[in-house]
Amino acid sequence: MTKPTIKKQPGETCFLVGFMMVDLVGIRFNLFFVLFAILTSHSLLLFEFKLSVKILHMQLAH
Repeated sequence: MTKPTIKKQPGETCFLVGFMMVDLVGIRFNLFFVLFAILTSHSLLLFEFKLSVKILHMQLAH
């Protein structure tokens, strides 16, 4: 089987470069989103921990 030769066109390379740039932006956005998710989940965990401690105190008080 003969492999078809792929001819690179100026538009194609432009598209590839643009796609790579978009990909980088996407990666940055994903990192930001992951950080945001970690921060929010961390604060939620703290809130839940405080809540459970309060409930525990209330149960011990009775």
